Amino acid sequence: MKKRKYLYWCMSIAFLWITGCATDTKGETILPTNTIAVESTENTTPNPTVVLKENESVKIQEPVFKEKEKTTATPISKQITKVDGLCEELEKVETNVEIYNSLNRKVNNDIAVRVHENSVFCLDETTGVVYFVNQGKDNFLYRMKDGEVALAVAMPMQQLYTYQGSVYFMVDNYGRYELEGMKTGDIYCYTPSSGAVELVYALGTILGETVENARDYKLLVEESGIYFGYCILRGEGEKIQTYNYFLPFGASEPIEDEYSTVREGWKEYYFRASYRVPEDGTFVIELVHRRTGEMTKIFARGADYCMIGDILYYGDSTSVECINLETGEQTSYDFLEIMKRTEHLEDDSRKLQAFTMTEDAIWVSTWSKVYRMDLQTREIICGASEVLRGGMYCNYAFGELYTDGKEVYGFTKPMSSGIKEGVVRIVFTDSVDIMGNFIIELEYLTE
Repeated sequence: MKKRKYLYWCMSIAFLWITGCATDTKGETILPTNTIAVESTENTTPNPTVVLKENESVKIQEPVFKEKEKTTATPISKQITKVDGLCEELEKVETNVEIYNSLNRKVNNDIAVRVHENSVFCLDETTGVVYFVNQGKDNFLYRMKDGEVALAVAMPMQQLYTYQGSVYFMVDNYGRYELEGMKTGDIYCYTPSSGAVELVYALGTILGETVENARDYKLLVEESGIYFGYCILRGEGEKIQTYNYFLPFGASEPIEDEYSTVREGWKEYYFRASYRVPEDGTFVIELVHRRTGEMTKIFARGADYCMIGDILYYGDSTSVECINLETGEQTSYDFLEIMKRTEHLEDDSRKLQAFTMTEDAIWVSTWSKVYRMDLQTREIICGASEVLRGGMYCNYAFGELYTDGKEVYGFTKPMSSGIKEGVVRIVFTDSVDIMGNFIIELEYLTE
C-alpha cells in the first residue's frame, strides 16, 4: 500500500508539471507574466520518437526512485549582508567551455526530487577559471584556478552565470541565513578585476512575501542582456505559474520574455517538462516552439539531460543516451554489463544517478560506484567510493557530477554516518579493493 501511495504521489507531481495553470494574481505584489499557448497532445503528431522525424512508439520501463528521507529545517545561523568579493586580475585565455557548462547545467526531471535547472558549477569562458557554490557547507561562491581554491564572495547564492569576466548570481538564504537588505532571488554581479559586487535587479525584494512561494529560479546572461525566470506555487493544490523576463543591459526594469529564452532548449524549442504517460508507461520529454507554441515529443526516460549542439544527452537507467535531434541518429554508452558484475545487478533497473563528460571519457555515478568509459576504446573501469571506518563500510554517493573538461567533481550525498556533504574532486587511484575495483580518493575543495 505504501508503494502504491508513493506511485500515486509521483504521478500527481508529474501531472502538476504537465498542467501548470495560470491563476488570478489580483491583490498580489508580483511581476506580470505572458503565457505561451501550447497545443495539447491530441493536436500533435502521435508518438514521434525523434523530433519531427519518425512515428514509432518505444516502450520504456519505469525507473525505480529511492524515497527520500524526511529532513528537518536548518535553523537560521547567521546574518548576511552584501559584501565585496575577492579582487584579482585574471589572465584571459583561449578556451571553449560551452560543452562543459552545458553538462554542468543539466536539467533534472527526477520527479522524486522535483524538477530543477541548477547552475552551481561553471567555467568562465574568458579565463577558464572555475566558479562553484560551496554546497553542503556555507553555499558561498568560491573560485578554483590552477588547482588553488579561494573564497570569492561571502554571500549564499544559486544560479551562477559567467559573462565577459563577471559572475552573475541569485541570492538564496537556503533556509539558514537571515538576509539583511536583500531577498532570495535578487540578482547580483561580481567582477573579479575590481572585487565589486553590485545589485543588478532586486527580484526577490520586489516579490515581497510572494517570494516564499517562488522556486525553480533560472538565470541566463548573453550579449543582449539578462534573462531570468521563476515559478510561483499557489494554493493548497500547488498550482504552478511560470514567469520569464528579460533585462537589457543598462535598463532598470525588465520586460516580459514571451519566448522563454531562459529555458533550456534546442533551436526554436524549449523543454517544457518530462513525464510518464499513464496509458502505456512511456516516458517523454516535451519540446515547445518558442513562437508558435507547437509541441512535439521525444521518447526518452532520462532524469538528467542537456543539449550539446544538436545532440540531446540524457542519463538512462544504466547508460548515457544521445539523440541527434537534427538527423535522428542515436548513440548509446552502455554500462549495464559492468554494473551486473560490480553491483550484482540482475536486470536493467535504474542505477545511474548522474553523468558528465571530460575530453576523453564519459563518467557516470551510482549510489556507491563511479564508472569511467574511454570515448575511443569504450573500455570501462569502475571506482569504489566505500571507505572503511570503525570496522564498517561507509558509502559516498554523488547526486551531481561536474567537470572542467579535464577532471571530474561531485557533490557528496551522505549514505552513512560520518560522511560529510561537500564539493569534491574525484580521483581514481592505482590501488584496488578485494573486488578488483579501483579505490577512489575524494579531495574536498574546501574545509
